[in-house]
Amino acid sequence: MAITELQLTQEEANQLIFELKRLTKNISRTVDTDTSGTLPIVSKSDNRKFKIAYFYSPFNVHINFFDVKTGLSLVRLNLNNSFHRNADGSKITGNRVNLFSEQEFNLKNDGKTHMRAFPLPHDVLKNTSDFLDALTNLLEYTHTEYKDKLHLSLSTNLDV
Repeated sequence: MAITELQLTQEEANQLIFELKRLTKNISRTVDTDTSGTLPIVSKSDNRKFKIAYFYSPFNVHINFFDVKTGLSLVRLNLNNSFHRNADGSKITGNRVNLFSEQEFNLKNDGKTHMRAFPLPHDVLKNTSDFLDALTNLLEYTHTEYKDKLHLSLSTNLDV
């Protein structure tokens, strides 16, 4: 579905990424291969809702932090050998982070692309293929409190 105008400015998106947040409930689960799930998050200042949606496969991991109100992705980790082509024509291959970008939305002008890709590492985001390490790194990057609330493990029966 194409959109003509973003529901967030770059400044608003940056504020949402970096304000203090917390997981809304205790989560304990074992993640199997080819599994997806979500983690509910809320801001500490105004109870705005966010989610982290994830997909785990040994060589294909996606971890997407998004704003529930607008449905817009703010930060997405892609740990795989695929690629993203930015509006300026640059092709980012392999492990990468896609960050909300109002400028990218305007330059791409396709009514949907609102993220710019950067190779990992980027800022404090590490270049790792470890799902659990990447997830906790993203939680820390988005200033989300998760200690004592998040207990994930990978299944020991994964076919690699």
